[in-house]
Amino acid sequence: MALRVLACRRYLVSTVFCIMFNRFVTCAGQCPITARHADPVPSPMQRICLGVSSCLLGNRVRYDGSHKCDPLIVETLGELFDFVPICPEEAIGMGVPRPPIRLQGKPTQPRAVGVDNPELNITMALRDYAKQIAPKLQNISGYIFKSQSPSCGTGDVQVYDNSGEPSSLGVGIFAQALMSYWPLLPVTDECCLAQPEARADFIERVFAYRHWQDHNQYGVHIDE
Repeated sequence: MALRVLACRRYLVSTVFCIMFNRFVTCAGQCPITARHADPVPSPMQRICLGVSSCLLGNRVRYDGSHKCDPLIVETLGELFDFVPICPEEAIGMGVPRPPIRLQGKPTQPRAVGVDNPELNITMALRDYAKQIAPKLQNISGYIFKSQSPSCGTGDVQVYDNSGEPSSLGVGIFAQALMSYWPLLPVTDECCLAQPEARADFIERVFAYRHWQDHNQYGVHIDE
């Protein structure tokens, strides 16, 4: 019975998303910012809030002044959720544009250093910012990170050894710190969201996590 209910829930999530996706129009070139930005403190009557890497919403906060706007997130998921845009590199004062960084050192404990200037080390600044912002995100119900980002990647970030050669894949410094602070928070990236099964799974986990938040904060019963 439990498996049948779970299958039904997944089917409904997938169906709703497919209906929404049929309304989706691919955005070429400039991507308009139509997503609602929200305060990350919802009530049971408010829309669900997700933290999102700011560049994915079309904000020009990348190191070279560009963005990585993802229309599927902005236009499609934006009909379901409100977004809290965050760019940790900009938040720690690096500015736009700024020197590019990469992960270097031990794969399990890499440093975020400058590509052109390895003396530039922002590892602790990113960790400190994660510790600072994490308590303020207690009521977001999920997070969409930028893939392959040395600050925000969730496991696909290239790590270089001390000689500058690629060695393995790792997790972005900010993402790792935030996920350690909120280990139950549903997280994903834009590449995973492009896969229907992973997308439906993330949406289902977000709704379940929000229901759990409401139950804990407002006394909403699980069977409601």
